[in-house]
Amino acid sequence: MTTRQENPQAEEWIALVFDAALTIAPVDSPPVGDLLIDGVVYRDCQYGALTTFYDRLVDTDDQFVGIQFWPAISGVEPLFDRLASLPYVHRPQDESCIEIYWRDTLTQGTKSTAEQAFGGPIFQSDQGVLCLTIDFQYLSGDLVDKAALMSAKARFSRALVVGNSP
Repeated sequence: MTTRQENPQAEEWIALVFDAALTIAPVDSPPVGDLLIDGVVYRDCQYGALTTFYDRLVDTDDQFVGIQFWPAISGVEPLFDRLASLPYVHRPQDESCIEIYWRDTLTQGTKSTAEQAFGGPIFQSDQGVLCLTIDFQYLSGDLVDKAALMSAKARFSRALVVGNSP
């Protein structure tokens, strides 16, 4: 049996749950199957592993302030339309991306780092709540960036990979 300390991929994955409040949940292993977060099962939407690409958003001091998500496949943009009305999600006019800021809905003077890492599977609860997964190591291996993420204005939880999707 592999423990978290022995598994180099443990806790590199982050689940972002887009409910009334943003939930950030480190995932106990790569998200293959369904996820269990706060007693709710999020089922893999079966879009595959490369659903989005994402960039770090930084402020004028190059501090990590959020994430910009772009659809990598056609089925994702309608999901972004659903998320755009959430108070912590910003959808730039005439763009297909969404932006999530750790402190404010929109931070002035921000820019994308344009590093474009690919996002993982997308999940949805039976209630229709969406969950995007990212491999944080592809976004940033920097401890300062991880601290910025973990100090976000969000709920924090844990995500467990459970079973396999049908």
